[in-house]
Amino acid sequence: MPTTTVSLGHTKCAGVLVADQPILSSGKTFINRDKKCMFCEERLPKDPSPHFLRLSSVFAKRQRAEGAIQWQERIDYCKRHRAEIRTFPLGLQAGYPATIDFDQVFERVRSDVMNKVLIRLIESPCSSAAYKSCAAEIAAAPNPRKWSDSSSSAKYIRKIPG
Repeated sequence: MPTTTVSLGHTKCAGVLVADQPILSSGKTFINRDKKCMFCEERLPKDPSPHFLRLSSVFAKRQRAEGAIQWQERIDYCKRHRAEIRTFPLGLQAGYPATIDFDQVFERVRSDVMNKVLIRLIESPCSSAAYKSCAAEIAAAPNPRKWSDSSSSAKYIRKIPG
């Protein structure tokens, strides 16, 4: 599937797959054609998350009582409904779960599959894709000796997941 540079509100995303009106291979759509955001007038999610429903309820009550919502809260609210329409469906299509059972996280981490992956990383950290990416970036730097300075390397160490 081709990637492109697109505009999402005020954010430019390069090389990212974005669906303005995502439809999964199952035919499921995520946009409610009847409801619009009280702040930006964009369409809202068809099946909003419990978190988004709580935000909607709190903001609607507060707007009735106080007459205004803080600008940053409006931005956060609109980011959330855009994510639930554009980003969450892409995660579902990629195989990520719709919900996470946090009670099972410890057992999943301790599973044989995860255990093998962690042991491989501990025994051979250079085999990690994150390590290889950082090492390639360091090697491509104009002055690799500069990496002896901890402040220079710190920004790359933060890139390593986990």
